[in-house]
Amino acid sequence: MRILVYRATGTGTPALVASTTGTSYTDTGLTPTTSYTYYVTATDTDGNESGASTSVTATTTANNVEVVTVTVPSYTHQPGLTVYL
Repeated sequence: MRILVYRATGTGTPALVASTTGTSYTDTGLTPTTSYTYYVTATDTDGNESGASTSVTATTTANNVEVVTVTVPSYTHQPGLTVYL
Protein backbone atom coordinates (compact mmCIF):
# COMPACT_ATOMS: atom_id res chain seq x y z
CA MET A 1 0.00 0.00 0.00
CA ARG A 2 1.12 3.53 -0.74
CA ILE A 3 -0.10 6.79 0.74
CA LEU A 4 -0.40 9.68 -1.72
CA VAL A 5 -0.16 13.17 -0.22
CA TYR A 6 -1.77 16.08 -2.07
CA ARG A 7 -1.20 19.77 -1.30
CA ALA A 8 -2.80 22.97 -2.51
CA THR A 9 -1.52 26.47 -1.86
CA GLY A 10 -4.25 28.93 -0.90
CA THR A 11 -7.28 28.15 -3.05
CA GLY A 12 -5.20 26.53 -5.78
CA THR A 13 -5.59 23.09 -7.31
CA PRO A 14 -4.16 20.21 -5.23
CA ALA A 15 -1.07 18.52 -6.63
CA LEU A 16 0.56 15.24 -5.65
CA VAL A 17 3.58 16.14 -3.49
CA ALA A 18 4.55 12.76 -2.05
CA SER A 19 4.06 9.03 -2.28
CA THR A 20 5.11 6.98 0.71
CA THR A 21 4.68 3.59 2.29
CA GLY A 22 4.98 5.17 5.74
CA THR A 23 2.20 6.66 7.81
CA SER A 24 3.56 10.20 7.95
CA TYR A 25 4.99 12.80 5.62
CA THR A 26 6.93 15.92 6.58
CA ASP A 27 6.59 18.89 4.27
CA THR A 28 9.52 21.31 4.31
CA GLY A 29 10.55 24.41 2.40
CA LEU A 30 7.16 26.08 2.81
CA THR A 31 6.66 29.79 2.17
CA PRO A 32 6.00 32.12 5.14
CA THR A 33 2.43 33.44 5.68
CA THR A 34 0.97 30.96 3.22
CA SER A 35 -2.04 28.71 3.66
CA TYR A 36 -1.64 25.06 2.60
CA THR A 37 -4.38 22.45 2.33
CA TYR A 38 -3.58 18.74 2.45
CA TYR A 39 -5.42 15.51 1.85
CA VAL A 40 -4.31 11.93 1.37
CA THR A 41 -5.44 8.86 -0.50
CA ALA A 42 -4.23 5.27 -0.32
CA THR A 43 -3.52 2.80 -3.08
CA ASP A 44 -3.80 -0.96 -2.84
CA THR A 45 -1.37 -3.47 -4.37
CA ASP A 46 -3.22 -3.25 -7.71
CA GLY A 47 -2.79 0.55 -7.82
CA ASN A 48 -6.45 1.34 -7.09
CA GLU A 49 -6.71 4.72 -5.34
CA SER A 50 -9.08 5.28 -2.42
CA GLY A 51 -11.34 8.24 -1.98
CA ALA A 52 -9.72 11.37 -0.59
CA SER A 53 -9.48 12.03 3.12
CA THR A 54 -11.02 15.06 4.71
CA SER A 55 -8.68 17.95 4.03
CA VAL A 56 -6.70 19.83 6.67
CA THR A 57 -5.36 23.36 6.35
CA ALA A 58 -2.28 24.89 7.94
CA THR A 59 -0.90 28.41 7.60
CA THR A 60 2.78 29.15 8.10
CA THR A 61 3.81 32.10 10.24
CA ALA A 62 5.54 35.25 9.00
CA ASN A 63 8.80 34.71 10.87
CA ASN A 64 9.26 30.97 10.75
CA VAL A 65 8.44 28.46 8.10
CA GLU A 66 6.79 25.63 9.94
CA VAL A 67 7.08 21.96 9.15
CA VAL A 68 3.77 20.21 8.58
CA THR A 69 3.61 16.49 9.29
CA VAL A 70 0.68 14.55 7.83
CA THR A 71 0.06 11.27 9.67
CA VAL A 72 -2.13 8.50 8.30
CA PRO A 73 -3.75 5.95 10.64
CA SER A 74 -2.07 2.55 10.47
CA TYR A 75 -5.35 0.67 9.91
CA THR A 76 -5.82 2.12 6.41
CA HIS A 77 -4.03 -0.84 4.82
CA GLN A 78 -7.30 -2.53 3.85
CA PRO A 79 -8.58 -2.01 0.29
CA GLY A 80 -11.68 0.10 -0.07
CA LEU A 81 -11.17 2.22 3.06
CA THR A 82 -11.39 5.99 2.94
CA VAL A 83 -8.60 7.77 4.79
CA TYR A 84 -9.72 10.54 7.18
CA LEU A 85 -7.48 13.19 8.73
